[in-house]
Amino acid sequence: MEKCELCGKLLNKKQFGVHLKAHNISAEEYYQTYIGAENDSRCSVCGKKKRFIGVFVGYTKFCSLKCSNNSESVKRLKDATWIKNYGEVNPFRFGSKRYRESIRKLYGVDNVFQSEEIKEKIKQTNLKRYGVENPTHLEKTKINGHTKEANRKRLATKRNNGTFNTSKAEEDFNRFLLTIFKREDIKREYNADERYPFHCDFYIKPLDLFIELNLHPTHNHHNFNKSNPNDIRQLNEFKSKQSKFYDKVIEVWTVADVNKYNIALQNNLNYKQIWDIKELEEYMQELIERYGK
Repeated sequence: MEKCELCGKLLNKKQFGVHLKAHNISAEEYYQTYIGAENDSRCSVCGKKKRFIGVFVGYTKFCSLKCSNNSESVKRLKDATWIKNYGEVNPFRFGSKRYRESIRKLYGVDNVFQSEEIKEKIKQTNLKRYGVENPTHLEKTKINGHTKEANRKRLATKRNNGTFNTSKAEEDFNRFLLTIFKREDIKREYNADERYPFHCDFYIKPLDLFIELNLHPTHNHHNFNKSNPNDIRQLNEFKSKQSKFYDKVIEVWTVADVNKYNIALQNNLNYKQIWDIKELEEYMQELIERYGK
């Protein structure tokens, strides 16, 4: 039971939010006045306002995942975890001893870009994406225009035809991860971590990385923001549809995904959300460049 500082009444936590409305005070105002510390609402990294979670939780530790990752305390914690588990800081970074050993074992070279196999994969990716083997052969504006237009048409066609094959994308991504990490280091539908009490699409153990593939239309195409007028308009549009599918979209987009993001932010997780096929392809390319395949 919790005591209301305004009237002295004892209430359970579930009743508290409704009770505060009778006092004409918001949960955030109550927290700031009676519970929180000075400047508790401000991010210690950038000074911006943090997201308020609830009267008995307060604010997220940082205003964004970017600030969380840039925090010295989080960096020290991650470094300590790396050292404890692998004997060095970020052993899988480009150029590290463990990285070189892994690449030498896989490809017989010290640098992944010395591998003819990887060179060919990069060449084919560039040909598919830009129409040339080396994108530096094109002007930057031309590259951006080409890729944006090509991907816009491709994604629009998939959305219009309803041909997003999310399960196949997950299987392809899993096979891709197996070319970089050990099978036992890749966990699917992972829910064995109290820091993230959901079924996570992928958890990469050596990186302590949680990955959610939000590719299905029920996730929409970004995190819902109740302060964004465009999101509110779209939410009202979904409500007007009055169908089971859009009811599911509303539940996933405005509740489930928001809860997942807030928990990841609150617990300073190494967390990646991917919203469409183009972003997934770009992330796979990033993993190739960072971890060797």
